[in-house]
Formats: sequence, C-alpha cells, structure tokens
Amino acid sequence: MFSRRAFLRMSLCITLTLLLTTACSGSRPGVSAQLDHGPTAPLGGTMTFTLTASCVWDVPNPDPDGTKTTTAEVSFDMTDGLVPLDLSWVATPLREGMTSYSQPVVFKADVPQSFEVSVRLDQEGEQRIIGGVNVLLVGSAESDVQTLFLNVSSLGTQIRRTPFNSTS
Repeated sequence: MFSRRAFLRMSLCITLTLLLTTACSGSRPGVSAQLDHGPTAPLGGTMTFTLTASCVWDVPNPDPDGTKTTTAEVSFDMTDGLVPLDLSWVATPLREGMTSYSQPVVFKADVPQSFEVSVRLDQEGEQRIIGGVNVLLVGSAESDVQTLFLNVSSLGTQIRRTPFNSTS
C-alpha cells in the first residue's frame, strides 16, 4: 500500500503526463472533428465540405434565461476565396482574408453529427478551410479542428492536409 504522500505524487505525475500527451498530440478526448470534401471543381465551380463532429457529453442549448452554461457550436473558417452558398450560417470576420461561419448545436453523448457547407471557388490560388467543434462546459472548453488546403485553378482544384507552399 502506498502512503498518502506517495499516492498524491503518483497521481500528480500521471495527470501531468496525460495533460502533456494530450496537449502535444493535438487530440482532445472530449470532442472530435473530421473534415472531408466532395468532388473537386475548377475555379468558379462548387464544392461541398462535410464536418462530422461528436462529443462525449450531452450538451444542451442554454436556457433563454442563461442558467445553463454548457453550449456547443460547429464552424467552418475559410479564406475569402471560398464563398458559402448557404446563408443560414452566422458569419464573423476573423482577420484579413478569413471569415468564420458558425452555428450552435445540441450534442447527445457519443452521437456523431454531420454538417455540410457548399462553397463557390471564387479565387485562384491557395485557399484554406478549417472545420471545427467547440464545446463550453462549466469552467472549461474543449475543441477540435481539421484543416484542408486547396490549390484552385481554372483546370481544377487540388486538396491536401498540409499547405502547398510548405518548406518542409
């Protein structure tokens, strides 16, 4: 049997190891996001992106009076060369050349949901789309994102998970 002090020391080491492993791996155990795409198109064409998101908790919408503090949202952040065709998403400018399109969601624990956005490819060159899920719980936040890089031209569009102009 361990002494209380030894037990606390081991618990702290295990907790720190798990936190560092999670932080360094980029994974978030509470939420998951998977970004996929449909058929590619040339400049001026239309593409569809699908975000499959899940959460290990039930996350309801907040009550109108604000008493519940758990909320969740999914978002597609994209360069301005990708123009969403569905105007039901809430648009928020992020920084020069990027806009976030988001909507609140309700999660049932471990039940994946899919969200689609169709975009018109309006600008030639490298574009980017980031699909993500954010869950706000009492005292903490969990999120996960995935990014796709597009190289749009009049001949077609190439898609990668790493930047095209990467020096690595």
